[in-house]
Amino acid sequence: MQMIRESKVKTRKPRRCWGCCRVFPAGTEMHVNVTVDQGEAASYYTCATCQEIYAHIWDKFDDGLDEGWTLDEMSYTHEGKTPEEYLQALEDMSDADER
Repeated sequence: MQMIRESKVKTRKPRRCWGCCRVFPAGTEMHVNVTVDQGEAASYYTCATCQEIYAHIWDKFDDGLDEGWTLDEMSYTHEGKTPEEYLQALEDMSDADER
């Protein structure tokens, strides 16, 4: 898979987040990756929360990200919580590590 473009966009229609699988309305700012794999182009949208979660745990994903990766990560320690609650827990752990 080859990355063609990575950017922040304001969506023109509802988009599903690749990380948490929630659907966001048109007009939402999201991160988009455009890729090409075996001649097929694809776009993957990520909400701001999942993008921040990824920034905290990117080193776990050497082989790329599957759809629903945020939900998979949350299932180990934060099942039943929202991605925002999971992000807050990651930020709290990061703050504690810095002290």
